[in-house]
Amino acid sequence: MTFRQWAIAASTALGVAGCTLGKPSVPSLSGPSVMSLSLVVTASPALLARGDSTPSVITVMARDANAQPIPNLGLRMDLQSGGVLSDLGTLSAHNVFTGANGTASVTYTAPPVAGFGITNEATVQVVATALGSDYANATGSAVSVRLVSPGVIQPSGILVPTFAYLPQKPRVFDVVKFLGVVELPPGRQIVSWKWDFGDGETKTTTTSDTTHDYVVDKTYLVTLTVTDNLERTGTVTLALTIYP
Repeated sequence: MTFRQWAIAASTALGVAGCTLGKPSVPSLSGPSVMSLSLVVTASPALLARGDSTPSVITVMARDANAQPIPNLGLRMDLQSGGVLSDLGTLSAHNVFTGANGTASVTYTAPPVAGFGITNEATVQVVATALGSDYANATGSAVSVRLVSPGVIQPSGILVPTFAYLPQKPRVFDVVKFLGVVELPPGRQIVSWKWDFGDGETKTTTTSDTTHDYVVDKTYLVTLTVTDNLERTGTVTLALTIYP
């Protein structure tokens, strides 16, 4: 499933598997409550060489409680590494607004080579936080970009999946709907979506969506592994909290 196809599918059902991250103190803007929206953040590509002048395009999709696009939503974009603010690279903008389709984009440029070891690698998170009326309690959603040293062979067409879920705060015995998404190069297609729900149960499907329910309230690590028609794989693990 391409990002565009997933965006269409998400208009009927969307939740976000975001991670709670620290954020700087910035003024709140008037707008919708951040408790009634969800954000999905993607990066293309998700792997860059230090000093590479070609940036990664970071796209944020905003949806309200009814899974409808949220236009003119203010977003704060920040870089983090290890859960703290980072200057590992640069963003083209830190404050952006979503367009009529509920999406906004910035570019991320990798840091220069100087000052880093030859074999040094790192991962940076690009964090998007809604600047609504409840910014202080907002949960940032992030995507990771892996940084490698110049000269490291970068695999072409690397698969970087992510997934969303609904409802946003599922309870015990709720049917949780999962929706996977991954950007694909031309001529590639996903043939297998393998879900590990973190409770000992797994499921493999040929479509990007599935459902699952939990019987114990706790935080689970849910893993999605995708395989394409060239037998290349990509994996993502996100935390999902089930409430009593």
